[in-house]
Amino acid sequence: MSHKPRKDEFKVRISILHKMVLYATLLIFIAVGVSTYLAVKTESKALTQGLIHTGKHMARDIASGTESAFWSLNWIFVEKMLRESGQYSPNEVIYAKIVKPDGEVYLANDKAHYGGMIDSSLLFDHETLVDNYFFPEAKVHGYLLVRPIKIGNDRWYVIVGLSLESVNVAIRGLIVRNLGFGGLIVLLGIIGSFFLSRSISRPIVRLAEVAKGISSGHWHSVDIKSKDEVGLLSHSFNTMVNNLRRAEEELKRYAAELKRSNQELQQFAYVASHDLQEPLRMVASYTQLLAKRYKGKLGSDADEFIGYAVDGATHMQALINDLLDYSRVGRKGKDFEPTDCTALLERTLDNLRKAVEESSAKVTHDPLPTVMADDVQLGQLFQNLIGNALKFRSKEPPHIHISAQQKGDKWLFSVRDNGIGIDPGFSERIFTIFQRLHKRGDYPGTGIGLAICKKIVERHGGSIWVKSKPEKGSTFYFTIPAREGDSHEQQSDG
Repeated sequence: MSHKPRKDEFKVRISILHKMVLYATLLIFIAVGVSTYLAVKTESKALTQGLIHTGKHMARDIASGTESAFWSLNWIFVEKMLRESGQYSPNEVIYAKIVKPDGEVYLANDKAHYGGMIDSSLLFDHETLVDNYFFPEAKVHGYLLVRPIKIGNDRWYVIVGLSLESVNVAIRGLIVRNLGFGGLIVLLGIIGSFFLSRSISRPIVRLAEVAKGISSGHWHSVDIKSKDEVGLLSHSFNTMVNNLRRAEEELKRYAAELKRSNQELQQFAYVASHDLQEPLRMVASYTQLLAKRYKGKLGSDADEFIGYAVDGATHMQALINDLLDYSRVGRKGKDFEPTDCTALLERTLDNLRKAVEESSAKVTHDPLPTVMADDVQLGQLFQNLIGNALKFRSKEPPHIHISAQQKGDKWLFSVRDNGIGIDPGFSERIFTIFQRLHKRGDYPGTGIGLAICKKIVERHGGSIWVKSKPEKGSTFYFTIPAREGDSHEQQSDG
């Protein structure tokens, strides 16, 4: 079965070593190519000039010998000179000829050329060099040097054919040498890169493998003993690993202590609240009985004191009940499951129907999504926020609007009202347990409702905040992570 790489998985397709070899090879070939081109150009020019110089020198010697032979009638020396010119450099001289005024070959380095005819167009009246001339005898291109000489009253000619084969052979040899030199450098580079791989690339790959293992929870160090920058990197890496390991162990210890402390606090709050219920119930019952039986019989002061006792006991019962609700958020929460927020809001409004009708409130909402949540706690969150909007209303009838929109990987919910508003300086304090901004006589409550809201939102992986100004209403915002399977409903109540 083939392995399908994850999105966060990194795979090395070409190593640094291979890149170095590739770049070095490319640079070497470019350098060798440029240097070979310049060398060929320079060497070709030098060799060609040398060849032409040799041909002119040879033609001048033959011309001088021919003039002497004509007057001495001794052509043996000239024939010998012509033969030696052909043997002197067979790759350079194709032929050497002495030509009569009518174009007939009188003497040549090869007797096969005797009596042959030269095209009259090549019989120039001054020394001429014809380049790129094709020699049918040798089937090559080269230079044709024509030098006129004065023999008596006639103009004879010394014609020398020069081949470029020697130049081409030298150039080919130069190219082969340069390419061989470049190949040798590439080979040495590959061998050097192999040793470089052992000292640099492999340690880096080892560091990457260990780092990947650490990300999976497997703590290992790297054993690289080289006394260079790679060794320094390895030493620093091992130091970091040891520090991270100690930090993780310390963090685990703190997390365990915090978890145990939270569990003990939750247990303490639950037990204390639960155990206080019965005594408080008895105190409230007997104080209410005293108020019922002896109201007006023990004097106004007694009636006032009994009223304080009844009110205190009732408030204490409300505090204990809210404290129990607060402790249950993290201790008895349900598993998250797809929750239709529109249907959940409708059920919440049914629970608040009496308070909504008494305050003549208008509650509207936009299309709300289906999210992964604890429906009981999310319902309590809606109920607390809407209940606060009903409680802290202004002189005008309450108008409450609930909306939601997706922001990246989160759903952003808002609950907006036209109530009395909040001083921005208290926008964080109101989410702290038992914090109140108003006297208990002005607005009922225990100061735990918004703390419960914050704890519910944080359990779902979101955050909650408020934007408000006094007498301008408030808007509470909270986020719920968008998970696979979330959807948006297309209905609204308005």
